[in-house]
Amino acid sequence: MHGRLRLTVTLLLITSALAVAIGAAQKTAAPRGDALPPSDQSLQRAARSASTNEPDAVRQFTNELLRSSPITSSAAASLADRVYKTELAFRSGAHPGIFDDDVIAATNDEVRRFGLPSHDRVTKGQFQLVREDLEYFTRGFASHRSHAEVMSPAEALYIVSDLAVQKIANPEYQVEPEQWEHDSRARRGLLTASVHKVHSMKPLKVSVSVNQQPANVQLDLSNESSVTVREAHAILDRLGFQR
Repeated sequence: MHGRLRLTVTLLLITSALAVAIGAAQKTAAPRGDALPPSDQSLQRAARSASTNEPDAVRQFTNELLRSSPITSSAAASLADRVYKTELAFRSGAHPGIFDDDVIAATNDEVRRFGLPSHDRVTKGQFQLVREDLEYFTRGFASHRSHAEVMSPAEALYIVSDLAVQKIANPEYQVEPEQWEHDSRARRGLLTASVHKVHSMKPLKVSVSVNQQPANVQLDLSNESSVTVREAHAILDRLGFQR
């Protein structure tokens, strides 16, 4: 597996948008207010239903999370089951959640392993800023959070998906992460996260339209015996997803 694809797998096989690694893409801004893209609308409805923590509703929510991608929409049942089981366990207090540091370390290990450009690295500051920006979209994903550096499995899937898409398709992210973090904080100026919340400001979410779908990758993800699915399970193991 080529380095770039492997990095994408590390970030996305547990979630969505692997297609952007080799597909043509264009950047668009999501609308403000209630006019969310259809995939986000469906996901938010499923998230609200899952707030009951009933197993069937949680299963529907995690399935919707996977269906939101043209790639993971046909993910192997074993992968979908692990996402569901871990999310359900988190909601019942039987799983500690997914740690920011584990996601960051897994990503950076792959960057070093394959000698990828250093701008593919993720710093803790960059990850936390992206997480803050996406809180508008993820705040209804789970009923509790252990502490600031722990995510629900669903929140982790959503955030790493968005960050991976940006690093692959958005030139603004194709700079050293320390520089991105500096520039991002400068743009924010004195506007703190608390001010965002007080004014209920919805951030602009950059999405990617995939014009080509790598059918071979999609097929691999649906094939329980494929190398891609085995790699995905190894990544889920490292991030603490239940078997």
